[in-house]
Amino acid sequence: QVLVQAREDLIERTVESLLGARRVIIHLYNSTSPAQRRVVEPYATWSANGRPYLIARCPENGELRHFHFARIGDVQVLDEAFDRDASFRLDEYVARGFGAYHGPAHDVSIELASEVAHVARENQLGASQEVEALAGGRALLRLRTAGLPPLAAWIAGFGGKARAVEPAELVEMVRVIGEGAAGVHALR
Repeated sequence: QVLVQAREDLIERTVESLLGARRVIIHLYNSTSPAQRRVVEPYATWSANGRPYLIARCPENGELRHFHFARIGDVQVLDEAFDRDASFRLDEYVARGFGAYHGPAHDVSIELASEVAHVARENQLGASQEVEALAGGRALLRLRTAGLPPLAAWIAGFGGKARAVEPAELVEMVRVIGEGAAGVHALR
């Protein structure tokens, strides 16, 4: 299955199910595994980094998950109502992750060189974000967030101008990315 941009008709059917609190069957595709069929209870649609997502509860395990619409091949609205958890808050759900990425939350510290310290001051990367000014114009960014792999890639994207301080798992991820990049870009 070739992944394509989200089809507007799928989003419209999903919104229809949201308004009526109806379960849906979604057919999910990705590039590495066979298609999956899931019954879910839609809670919200959300856009992260310009990509539309469906936030839904999976009745089989009770967990809230989000699904990228570009990976949804079909949406079938069922004639099965469900009771949405009244305590669900979209802003709280979104704040737990790094962009579209969620998972276990971690206390993160990142030191930014003076040349890029403005990025921490000018952007809100998470609801718990704190920025401490350091000597020489550097900054220490602290936040509680999930999604360590994309955060590691974000840090590595500064080309040595940002350094993961903690947690150790994040420091290791950034180190591995740097070594991999150095290895494939070695002069030959």
